[in-house]
This record gives sequence, structure tokens and C-alpha cells, in this order.
Amino acid sequence: MEKDTSLERLAAAICPIVLDALRGLAAHPEDGDAAWEMEGNVLSSIMGAAAAAYAQALEEMDRELCASLPEGMHVHDIRTRMVATRLGDVSFRRRRCTDRAGNVDAPLDALMGLAPSARISPGLEAELVWLAAQASYQHAADAAAYTGSSAVSRDAVMRCVRRAGRACEADDRSRELELWQDGVVPEGRISSGTLCVESDGTVVALQHAGGRRHLEIKAMTAYRGKERHGRKNLRLDPVSFGCAGTPDELWRQGIAAVGSVYRLDAVEEVHSGFDGASWCSGGLGWLGAIGCDAVGHMDPFHVNRAVSACFGREHEEERLQAMRLIYGGDAEGCAGLLERMAGEGTAKADIAPGVIRYLRSHADRIGVPGPSLGTMESENQHVYKSRMAGVPCAWSMQGASDMARIRSRQASGRPIPHLSRDERRGPKRLERRKRKEIAAYSGGPAAGDALAFEGKGYEYPVRGSVEMLGAEVRFRSEGWLGIPEACLPTKD
Repeated sequence: MEKDTSLERLAAAICPIVLDALRGLAAHPEDGDAAWEMEGNVLSSIMGAAAAAYAQALEEMDRELCASLPEGMHVHDIRTRMVATRLGDVSFRRRRCTDRAGNVDAPLDALMGLAPSARISPGLEAELVWLAAQASYQHAADAAAYTGSSAVSRDAVMRCVRRAGRACEADDRSRELELWQDGVVPEGRISSGTLCVESDGTVVALQHAGGRRHLEIKAMTAYRGKERHGRKNLRLDPVSFGCAGTPDELWRQGIAAVGSVYRLDAVEEVHSGFDGASWCSGGLGWLGAIGCDAVGHMDPFHVNRAVSACFGREHEEERLQAMRLIYGGDAEGCAGLLERMAGEGTAKADIAPGVIRYLRSHADRIGVPGPSLGTMESENQHVYKSRMAGVPCAWSMQGASDMARIRSRQASGRPIPHLSRDERRGPKRLERRKRKEIAAYSGGPAAGDALAFEGKGYEYPVRGSVEMLGAEVRFRSEGWLGIPEACLPTKD
């Protein structure tokens, strides 16, 4: 007979719970809502049992960890802790230990990655971040509670997102320094000789109407080409990156993010598409800095829209004539035609001069042969706008940047990093731990820990009034004023 696996034993334990629910359903067939509620009741029972088992397992693991503590560490006390998890609220007792430096910590907390003040488990926090990237903070909290997780507030969800955003930003900056300062090329898993890169900005609302009302999320995406699937052309292995930083930050960190997926040393040619914004076209220099040929392409959608805006409905034939020159890649010829038509009155005199300058400024990037691009508008809509502007909401500058980094990682399939326990501690806690460790391992307090003064601020001997006390006390207190005790008269 084959030995039962853990999954089979678990199924055997759960089967009676489900069977009892089905029997209750059969006993009351007239109850129309029983069938709808049955699975929810079964899930609640299973989640409650799982939470109880989780607490027991944590306490048992705590005993194992504290049975063999490192040298110099001893048990300080035992305290109860309750943590919000994906199984519901879990309450357990664990031991706190003191190390050689005098710092108090719990080995079980360190094993689980729980900071001293954390109230949410890492598993539930990751789920809340994922949900908050799809819907509002309140909806994320409600969705998690509906599936059996612990109930948390929307502010708790926001704090989880902020921590995830800090971790993403720290990881992006670390990759940026490794690539552009240390010269360490990321080891991407995909080798491709040609990359398609597109960039554009999208605007979101800010919370404080007294100052800036809007913020531009700068975004880019890179992929190795397109492939036909049914009636759609899908991008191959797209990598998205967005933030609310400067153009240089976007390109330096964005290219480093691309390097986490693609081998940058294998890229020979990059086709960069943009709408003509200076910070977008400036990315050609950063793309060329990785050792490949960077070719710029003006997005045909924006060029066609600019040329069409020069004509009214009554001049459709003239518009088609100008558009044919654009389709042929003759930007200079189209600019000359618009000049002549503006003088004749067939093109709008108030719009045509700006379009002419636009065409001549980017003439060498209009109609350039290359792969199919033009996906950045939908990229901004689906990756950023759908969450950050899909419902009436406004953001802080840091919150908008955090959400953009999280959403771009989700769209790219790149993991969202997590802050370490030390990074979650407040600056005061970290400084206090550091001082204790320095004092313990150096044999005394550090030079920077010298006290400014000692004592209470007055000199010895202590002086005080005994006027309100009894006569005997006043008589005996003379000795405190410098009179030897032997010289004091004794009481008969």
C-alpha cells in the first residue's frame, strides 16, 4: 500500500467538513440560499482551522529556534503577538531574546521577516500590493478580506504600497549605479540583436490643488519585435519602466531595467520611437551609450495628426496631398507645401507655422525605414492610465512614482522587491541598535556617545529643608550640615 502524501492526508481531514455541509444542504432542500452559501461556509471553516494550525506551528518553531541559541544570547521574555495573514488573524506566543549587545529581538520574527512593529505578514502584504495596483486601496482591502484574509484598513494598504515603492526605487537605483557607474553589464536572459524602444509621458492628477495640479509619468517600453496572434500584433517579451523622475533618471534606470531581461552586450541596433518631445528624443544618446546603433523614429500617429490639424473639412483634397508627402517620408517637401498653402489661405495660418517647424526639426526621423512601432499610446493607457486615472483619484508625487514603478514591473513580469527588516526599522531604532553594538564589541561607549554632563546639576552634599518636620528630625538633621554625629546631644 502506498504511503499517503501530505496533500492526501490534508484532503482526508477536510473531506468530513465538506461532507457535513453537503448533508446540511440535503436536509434543508427548501432553503434556496443554502447552496450559494455552502462553499463560503466550508472555506471559512477551513481557513479558521488553517489559522489555528499556523499559530501552533509558529509556537513549535519558536521552541526549536530558542532551544539552540547562539553564544551570548539568552531568552528575555515571552510575549503574545497577533499578525494579519492571508489565513486571517493569527495570534501566537514567541520568545524574545537578548544578544551580547543588549538588543532585544525574537528569532521567530527574524525567520518570518517581521519587523518589530509590523502587523501584517509578508505574504498578505505582497497580496495587498498586487491588489492595490489593480484597484483603489479600499477595494484592495475589501477584496483581501472577502477571500478570507485579515481585514485591514485602506491606510494600511497604502503603507504596504509605499514600502513596495521604496523597495522598487532602491532596486532601480542600485541597478543604475551598477551599470552606469561601476560598468557592470546586467545578465539578461534573452539575447536579441535588435530592440524596439518607445517612450512617452502620461499625465495624472495631483492631490494639492494649491500647487501643481498635474504630474507627468515618464514611461518607456522595450521589446524585440511583434508577432501576429489572430487579429492582433503582440509585442515579444516587453519590458516596461515608468517613474515620476527626471528624463535622465528614466533613461538610466529604464535601460538598466531592460538589461535585467535582455543582454545589452548582444544588442546591435535599437529603433526608438517617440512623438517629438525633447526628453524622448534625448534617449537616443543614452541608448547609443550601451554600444549599439540608435535610430530615431517619429511616431506616424502624431505626425499625421499635426499635418491634418492644418486643414479644415473644406480642404480635404489639399490635406490628402500633404499626407501623401508624409507617407513617402518627404518631411521637407510637406513643410514647403504647407508654407505655400498657408500663404494661399488653404492651410490654417495660425496652426501651419508651428507644424512646419515641427516637421523640419524632426525631418531626419520621419519616414525612416524600420520595424513596426506605435504601441506607446496603448502602453500608457493600459499600464498607467487604467489604474492611475481610470477612476476619480489624485496622487502625491511620491505615491504616483511608486505606483508607476509597481505597475511597470507587473506589466513586465519582473518581481517586486521587498524591504529588509532593518530597512523597515525606524531611524531611531537603527541608531539605538548601532550604539549598543558598538559599545558591546568595543568594550565601552563610542566616542560619539559621550554624555554632555553628569549628575543632577547641583553639588554634594544635598541640602534640603526640614522646617515642616518634627523637632527630633530637625535636631538630628544637623549632622547633614557638617556637624559630626558624635558631637550631637543624645536624647534622654
